[in-house]
Amino acid sequence: MMLHHLHSGAKPAAAAEIFRVLRPGGRLHLVDMGGNLTAEDGLAARLVRHSPHAAGNLGDAIPLLLRSAGFDCTELATERHRFVGRLTYFSATRPA
Repeated sequence: MMLHHLHSGAKPAAAAEIFRVLRPGGRLHLVDMGGNLTAEDGLAARLVRHSPHAAGNLGDAIPLLLRSAGFDCTELATERHRFVGRLTYFSATRPA
């Protein structure tokens, strides 16, 4: 739950640094708000869509970010959350 705090320009560098420090076969487990928000996700989801930080997490932005850093990325789950709209869980592996 920290990726949305980074400015869009800092996210690729952060992903690259995480990739660099993980050993081959190492994993990153990431959860953050974003994913595919719908109108049913409520007021919080509408607010997230208008936040300049969190809006960069919407749709497939997180998997694309991690894959561009070299990770194999899988979305594990997504669930509606009362306060942030939607939480999405990812597992990203540095290839061996």
